[in-house]
Amino acid sequence: MKGFADADGSDEGWGKVIVDETPKGRLTPCLMPPIRAIREIPCVGYHCESGKSDGAWIFDMGQNFAGTYEVTIPANSPRGAIYVIRTSEALNAGGTLDHRSTGAFATQCIQQDMYIAAGGPEPEVFRPRFTYHGFRFVEISGIHDFSKGYGTEPTPAMIKGIALSTDFKETGKFESDCKDLNDLDRVMRNTYRSNYHGYPEDCPAREKCGWLGDAQVVANWGLLSYDSVSAYEKYLDDIRASDKVYGVWMMIAPGKRGCGEASPLWGCAQVIIPYWLWKYQGDRHAIESNLDLMKKWVKHECDRAEDCVITVGLGDWDPPLGNEGPRRMPVPHSSTMMFYEVALKLAEICHELKDRDEKKYLKLAAKIKSSIIRHFYDKKKHSYGYTGSNGVALKLGICPNGDYENLLKATLKELADDNFAMYTGIYANKYTVPALSKLGYADTAMKFLFNRDAFSFGTMLDDNATSMWECPDMHFVETNRNVNVASYNHPMHGGFMLAYYENIAGIEPIEPGFRKFKVEPDDYSDVNFLNCSVESPYGTISVNFGPAEGGTRKYVVNVPAGTTAVIKIKGINETTVGSGEWVFDRDMSK
Repeated sequence: MKGFADADGSDEGWGKVIVDETPKGRLTPCLMPPIRAIREIPCVGYHCESGKSDGAWIFDMGQNFAGTYEVTIPANSPRGAIYVIRTSEALNAGGTLDHRSTGAFATQCIQQDMYIAAGGPEPEVFRPRFTYHGFRFVEISGIHDFSKGYGTEPTPAMIKGIALSTDFKETGKFESDCKDLNDLDRVMRNTYRSNYHGYPEDCPAREKCGWLGDAQVVANWGLLSYDSVSAYEKYLDDIRASDKVYGVWMMIAPGKRGCGEASPLWGCAQVIIPYWLWKYQGDRHAIESNLDLMKKWVKHECDRAEDCVITVGLGDWDPPLGNEGPRRMPVPHSSTMMFYEVALKLAEICHELKDRDEKKYLKLAAKIKSSIIRHFYDKKKHSYGYTGSNGVALKLGICPNGDYENLLKATLKELADDNFAMYTGIYANKYTVPALSKLGYADTAMKFLFNRDAFSFGTMLDDNATSMWECPDMHFVETNRNVNVASYNHPMHGGFMLAYYENIAGIEPIEPGFRKFKVEPDDYSDVNFLNCSVESPYGTISVNFGPAEGGTRKYVVNVPAGTTAVIKIKGINETTVGSGEWVFDRDMSK
């Protein structure tokens, strides 16, 4: 086959076309929703970077998000005029773009697009294609309309943001009268959508990578909040492909940037994600098609354990004050507790699939639990010595028989002694918050989450965060100009927000797909109004209540057709009901 001809019609200097063989395998359709523009974001303000009309302006979109922008180039721009457009998540103290959080230290480049004007009497519209950025602020240099002279001042209407995300339908909703909870819900929803573009990402600017640990820790909340089943099934295929290519799970999937062999809290995604697909959606395909890899992962963990203890891993990632903080949950604790959890979940999956290895994994889980207690539990102090370790242990029931109440008391004392300062990261918070809530200490969990006397999600909100920060203690811009700044758009810290559904509303599946479920709302003194719903495969499950009137609070629970609900509201006799709308009056004095 000959190549293209030269301009004179000859083919001199051209070699033969090299045929590139197509990949082999069965072509299957992708059922995941496409990436679409999900909303437009108007500019809320702008300023001139130097304080003079020199053609360089910075526009504030009012929120940090992932996507692109649409710029209207002024009419009468000279032909060939170059517009340089840069984006960032934050500003320096002087009002200029701060590129550090978007990866300038790591990649040695910044988020930048360029547009060359065609010129003419009509405005030109530029929207970058085939890319997206993570940003709040947009700098445009070169703005001028020669008919008005050099240094044309723009208007906010010159630019609008375009948020891009995998086009999920929202399936879980939360509304309360607690501002902190509502604000964090809004922030997390923006963050989650900002970090799903065909796969779950860690951040939309610096890396755009599918870290397995980030994905698994927020999968519960993501599956309840959005119709993301097909997307997570596709991500499990990505993890499988990574294992096939490298011979072992990598920290990241998909792509060539593996970042090494997956550590326990990251590689467990191959068990955790299909498990919750099954529990929330009744998705047997997810557990059937991934059973081989789940077993392979647990064997992998067995091979690197000594006396059922795993000492390697990234651990409870990014607590306030950093991963080197003295109160952070130790890596052997987090890695081994996750080892216990995946063994237990795999046993449950084997029971569902009538797989003969169920007893094998139950026996393994019992051995791991015994080893955790033997190696790490202080029986005199009734504690693992770290709030994070205690919180995970309370959630998973990892303590000596008869010592559960003592462990709870020790945990509450440690929290009080620390003035409720947060020394826990993405893993421990996901377990500690629901555990405290379910055990009757919801207000303690709130004090811990929204503490204004130490770094917390409360201080993050007070600093006008519009997306979840990679580190809750990122309350700085101009501190040390020689260091990196973490991302301002990182969903991994939102794992504990499962408690919005599981604890505040009290909605939990008993049978896969919510065919049978319970409604057991916990008491939050800051929540006197709630409207929460989840779209199950059978229809909408909702829990609503308002302020008590005359000492009585009215709970309204919607149970979809074909399902059964176990109602366990404090002060009301436990009851099992079928489909319909049910009203329960609670005497708040009890």
